[in-house]
Amino acid sequence: MDRERVINVVKQMSLDEKIALTRVGADLRTAANPRLKVPSLKLPREFFWYASGAEPAFAALGHTFDTELIKDFGRLRYREAYIAGESFGGAVSLGVTRKPFEKSASRAFSEEPLFVSAMARAYCAGGALRCIGTDLLGVTRHNRYIGDRALNEIYLRPFHDVKDVLGGISVCGGLKGVPASECRSLMNVLTAFDGLVFTPAGAVSDKAEQVSSGACLDVLDEIGDGERLKKAVENGLLYERKLDKCVERTVLSAAECYNAYKTLRAPAVSTSEKQALFRRLLEESATLLKNDGVLPLSDGGGTAVISVNGSTIAKAAKKAEKLCKGCDVALLYVFGADDIPPAEIAAFVGEIAKRAAPVLIASAPRYFPLPYLSSVRALVYLPFDMGENTHEALSPLLFGDLDFSGRLAFSWATGASAYPYAALGFAREGYCGESVYVGNRYFAAVSGGLLFGLGHGLGYGSVKLGKTKASVSGGNIEIEFEIEGDGDFETVAFLEARLKGDGIFGVSGAHLSFVRISVGKERKAFKTVASAPEAYDPEKKKFVRIKGEYELILKVAGERKSVEVVIEGEEAASLSFERLPSYYPNEGVLDIDPREAETLTGALPIGGDVMPLKSEVVRAEKILGREIKRLRRGKVDENALSFLPDDAKIKIARSLKDRRRS
Repeated sequence: MDRERVINVVKQMSLDEKIALTRVGADLRTAANPRLKVPSLKLPREFFWYASGAEPAFAALGHTFDTELIKDFGRLRYREAYIAGESFGGAVSLGVTRKPFEKSASRAFSEEPLFVSAMARAYCAGGALRCIGTDLLGVTRHNRYIGDRALNEIYLRPFHDVKDVLGGISVCGGLKGVPASECRSLMNVLTAFDGLVFTPAGAVSDKAEQVSSGACLDVLDEIGDGERLKKAVENGLLYERKLDKCVERTVLSAAECYNAYKTLRAPAVSTSEKQALFRRLLEESATLLKNDGVLPLSDGGGTAVISVNGSTIAKAAKKAEKLCKGCDVALLYVFGADDIPPAEIAAFVGEIAKRAAPVLIASAPRYFPLPYLSSVRALVYLPFDMGENTHEALSPLLFGDLDFSGRLAFSWATGASAYPYAALGFAREGYCGESVYVGNRYFAAVSGGLLFGLGHGLGYGSVKLGKTKASVSGGNIEIEFEIEGDGDFETVAFLEARLKGDGIFGVSGAHLSFVRISVGKERKAFKTVASAPEAYDPEKKKFVRIKGEYELILKVAGERKSVEVVIEGEEAASLSFERLPSYYPNEGVLDIDPREAETLTGALPIGGDVMPLKSEVVRAEKILGREIKRLRRGKVDENALSFLPDDAKIKIARSLKDRRRS
């Protein structure tokens, strides 16, 4: 069904039929229209995962930096989607996780937008059906006054890079004081592509405003939303042509998926095939953070294997002597470590350490505190586990038959006080929005706040970097390098760029590219290609390639080598030291006035949730009710205020009060 035919079909629909196509039911299906032969869409199951935040697969895939493995997962997920009748080949996470201790870390590939783009594109390449992008902003219930540069350079960068293969995008959270789906500046960007724009359950406060902004589908909308939307159209508060535009997108996507199903075929996924792929994921994502010589394990000494979770860890600490009897090493599997109080883990590890060398294997799909690092001899971080089969899958790594190749997909701070909101003088996170220096680039500029950097991970093998050279052609950088290892193993090479001199504050692309490689005792040659660093210029309203001298840093298995190149491009005066001196580190400290923070970063001293206080809404409704009654000289229409979002009511009421005072 082409676009012209879709437009004609929508013109033949009644208002009730159109409104029915703006919601997704509990079965994750849209309504079908047999009269006009419009099939239904079925969203992928990830929308249930979104609600629980419990699916760690994306985080684990991010720690592998293995695009081929990610493609294999994309192929498997596409086949599952096809068999289940889902209209898209699964969902791909685009949320850029800026703070690893947030639950959203379990749904994001990485905190580096360029890496998220590369891995998301690999995932989409594995399926024949188009994918849905989920969790776009990576923020949930907080107000986020995200600056123009941060919004485009960090949060929307993965969307821009992969939107040509997306069938839709999910928008949640708050932005600039309103739900993200009602923020016009954001929605104007998102609705400029052909795919659908979804809002998850509970993410909408005013459905008429959502439709007016271009959001096509509301997952599990509230009771009465459809009737209120209908009245908004009938009363002229929402132009019907805007509703038509949203419905046209839904009908076009439903027709495309229906036609694809008539030609595509996908074999079922066997349990053994899925288990093998998950085992490969565990092996490649397991990250060795610390090793005090106890790994790899030897066959000679006794080894205790102790598995605990939040309900059994205290009992295990009391039975430490019995559990470690006759053993030199204790493998401590702590499942769900991010949900266990740090003091309990510290006490458990401390009791074990009195009797054996503790090797902590912490299963956690997101950040977990580390006050017990000093007492463990080795620490393995598992962003994904296989339950009872975890020990069996990890054995080749623990005994040295395989080398650890997992690398952290995010930066790991020493604690909450090390994050930018503390550097800006705010007492808690709620008082500061996101900014361009959150995450790895911020910690690179300010010393003392980073425990582990993006890409950190130890292994048994080591490498020696040989001849390295770089060339620049147009907007691309190509770097060739030679590596010699002391054994055969896999690792990851990262390319980082630093602009020399005063440069530009927080240049995008501190990390330019990555490549997973297999090294051996013989010298091998590799190469990686990356785009030149760009920054979003708030004054020019576009991305610009920053010209100047760059130091390119190649990082492989703890080894570093740098080369210098000159890149042609433009100047971004709005981001220079002369214009923003307080944003540049002074002896490792950001000397920035919190009142100036919004200029570039979007940080504002606001705090609180997206929804305003109930008392403010009630007060505003009384003021507006009196005003409507005065204008109409009669009774107030009970529904007259129901179409306005609460924030709008408060703003209008304040405006009326100010006008009367003047």
